[in-house]
Amino acid sequence: MENVDHQAFLNGIKRQIKYAFQPIVDIHTGTTYGYEALLRGQDELGFGSIQDFFDHAWNKGILHQADVILRQKALHGFAGINGSENMRLFFNMDGRTFESPDYHPDSTATLLKTYNLPRDSLCLEMSELYNNSEAKHITDILARCRQQNFRLALDDYGRGFSELKMLYDYQPDYLKIDRFFIDGLAEDQKKRLLVSNMVNMSHALGIHVIAEGVERVQDFNFCRELGCDLVQGYLISRPQLDHDKVKTYYPIITKLNNDDRRNRKQIASNVEEHLEHQNTVIREYDQIQDVLEMFKNNPDRIFFPVVDEKGEARGILRESVLKGYIYNRFGHALLNNRGIGHRVIDFITRCPIADIDQSLDEILHIYATNDIPEGIMISRNFKYLGFLSNHSLLQIINERRLVQAQDQNPLTKLPGNNSINDFVGKILNTQSTGTHGLAYFDFNNFKPFNDHYGFRQGDRAILLFADIMKKHLVQEGAFLGHVGGDDFFAGFSDKDQETVLLKVRKVLTSFNQDVESFYAKEDREKGYILAKDRDGLFRKFAMLSCAAAVLMLPASASIEQMDQIGEKLAYLKKQAKNAAGFVAYDQLEPQKKAKVELLHK
Repeated sequence: MENVDHQAFLNGIKRQIKYAFQPIVDIHTGTTYGYEALLRGQDELGFGSIQDFFDHAWNKGILHQADVILRQKALHGFAGINGSENMRLFFNMDGRTFESPDYHPDSTATLLKTYNLPRDSLCLEMSELYNNSEAKHITDILARCRQQNFRLALDDYGRGFSELKMLYDYQPDYLKIDRFFIDGLAEDQKKRLLVSNMVNMSHALGIHVIAEGVERVQDFNFCRELGCDLVQGYLISRPQLDHDKVKTYYPIITKLNNDDRRNRKQIASNVEEHLEHQNTVIREYDQIQDVLEMFKNNPDRIFFPVVDEKGEARGILRESVLKGYIYNRFGHALLNNRGIGHRVIDFITRCPIADIDQSLDEILHIYATNDIPEGIMISRNFKYLGFLSNHSLLQIINERRLVQAQDQNPLTKLPGNNSINDFVGKILNTQSTGTHGLAYFDFNNFKPFNDHYGFRQGDRAILLFADIMKKHLVQEGAFLGHVGGDDFFAGFSDKDQETVLLKVRKVLTSFNQDVESFYAKEDREKGYILAKDRDGLFRKFAMLSCAAAVLMLPASASIEQMDQIGEKLAYLKKQAKNAAGFVAYDQLEPQKKAKVELLHK
């Protein structure tokens, strides 16, 4: 009777269960990379949730049989999509399937062959919500999946069991960040920090990152800013039961990226100029004896890039890895033994991968946080484009340093006007929900001081102020610049007005106190010096101090307001000379007057 119940359940799956497909797209281009198959219809079988459905199959000992039927349905729908042979199907798999009493291997390979799909078309999603690490044979089974060229994704990352251990053990191809961390990303700094760490860690391991559950433009923009490679969610498309409605390209991504107004083409072209477009690459399922011949014919090469059948970057194959076999007494024979069947995939070294559309800062960060000495693989639309070697990366870094040095103030070594303008332009073009602060610093009575004590003492005062800025502001993540002479700049990203004013006043107080030591004892006691004014007449000048103009920018501020920002800062700079504490501040609101705390006279 139990067998009858089992068969009725399996027949019900065949009749009632359907799959909706949701696109997973390239965050830079909007090109569809693949589709996640999402189960629908479990309620028709009397189950309140998908989890109840799988629990029932597990408890009855027929989870694998149910899973095979589900895979067949998902692959059948996927195979009917135009261009599916060049995409991937992301299929959610209950980790308990491998431990189910009815489990037997190789059924999936047969299904793929039936639908004439390449084996690497299938990506198995292992959810962290189930403790897969407890499965007895999980390591061996996943190794078998890899041998069959299936891809692996770690789903719901951040909300499950032993996340880092699973990442280490599984070495997945994709990491899907749970929607909990994506929803509200724009407003939540803690989420941004966690997502940034997940992305950086994944990229250092050569893993692509997918942001799940993206529903808002603000969150999408931060996903891109933090380096996510792929994106999935209602913002792009809801899951489609009608498979004819899915697309191979979603123009909303292009629109969102264009709206961001970032000059990414200039950055990308700089990287592309240094890219080594290597004509010879290895396919991950090439026979190893063919690779040995390639190394023999290219004696100057110490490694080759490895790609899959779709042309996606997979890693590198080092000559040094094969030398252990080559110089072993029987090693060469083992490598050439077709019966053993050694393939490139058995010897691949994971290598960090970056997209050509990622910013130069992101690419350099990936380089700096991994220990692969050869360099970074670069892709476009996830297809291998070329290799950035160590030498090329150092050239890029040196070019950047040269540009920075040309704009650097020779006295303080702080960035100059070009870098300051770039910083302001960047925060105006960056999607944010927080406010930003701009502070313009200008010395009071600097010319008389410089004339009275000489330019060397004047330079010492300028260096003192630069050091004080670094001491109080660098640890806060502020951008520091030297406009020229006794004029300085500080920029604060995602800081509120109270915080910005507090930091600015600390700088002014510290400078106004410390600079007194630059005066002669008798001048300090008098509290002034006698020096010529602009008309050539001697008069009293108060001790050297500094004033600050602070302008707060709302999240809605745009690049079109750059001139208005300059005008307001110039106005506030004049006001600050007579303000209490030498600080005048305002917000970027056209009708609002500066809130100036005037001295009582």
